[in-house]
Amino acid sequence: MKRDYSDGIKDDVVYFTGYEVEKTPAFEEHTLFVVGPRPLQEVLEQAKKNTVDHIYLGANQSFNIDGGTSGQWDELVKVYLKKIIWLH
Repeated sequence: MKRDYSDGIKDDVVYFTGYEVEKTPAFEEHTLFVVGPRPLQEVLEQAKKNTVDHIYLGANQSFNIDGGTSGQWDELVKVYLKKIIWLH
């Protein structure tokens, strides 16, 4: 998905930060947006590097059930939850 960023239009972005704009419990939180299924350690490193309060998995409409990624997401979310619960 092409997006306009401060340094130009890109379609290969994997991580980006910003503030959540949807009216969810994470509204206005500093957020790491993750495009596509990514390795847990990589996501955690990016979250720490960017000092975020929230991680949004499946950004840029990358959670695509029809595209066959739902199985990948199921496993990743289980791993993420187990790891994050133990981090706190």
